Amino acid sequence: VGNIYTNGKSLLQLINQLLELSKLDSNKYERDDQPNSLMDFAKSIEHTVRPLIRDHSISLKFYTDPVDKLLVTDWGVVRQIALNLVSNAIKFTLKGDVTVNFLFNPVLKNLCLIVEDTGSGIAEEDLNEIFLPYKQAKNNRSQTVKGFAGTGLGLTITKSQVELLGGGISVESEVGAGSRFVVQIPVEQSDMIEEEVEISIGNFNLDV
Repeated sequence: VGNIYTNGKSLLQLINQLLELSKLDSNKYERDDQPNSLMDFAKSIEHTVRPLIRDHSISLKFYTDPVDKLLVTDWGVVRQIALNLVSNAIKFTLKGDVTVNFLFNPVLKNLCLIVEDTGSGIAEEDLNEIFLPYKQAKNNRSQTVKGFAGTGLGLTITKSQVELLGGGISVESEVGAGSRFVVQIPVEQSDMIEEEVEISIGNFNLDV
């Protein structure tokens, strides 16, 4: 029964990711830009992913600008990007730290998301391929978590989502030392007062 459930869940995950990738590739997605509090958004991500560390001996740390900002972007997509990267970092880090930074650069008008972990890391020769469909690192990263087998689409979708918002994503990694993903997305700073903003967190899928 357990194997049937696991296989069914993996198949559903693959179908959902194929549909998401198809939608992004066909340019059918219509952006929904809204103002939102960066600090509240970071808190919502932390609240969602914290239960994932129950079986890991790790410290999960979140940081954001000390002065809150109301920023305009498609927060539903940003949420999916953040959840994919943070949940991946947790999956591949059995001990140590996962650190998440949400920062706003007022000069470049960029939202910067930095996800760092002390997990298994990725070999240098694999770094150029991890964003390609069905590509997974060859350093047994997928075996770090017992019973985990990825579809090879998670980072492909994440990169497509980042580019959909006009941004870019980069990665630095070392086998045995961990990984550092950096996402930069152009945003606008809202002139609305915070009380006027209704927080919208959108839908998401943690299975990457």
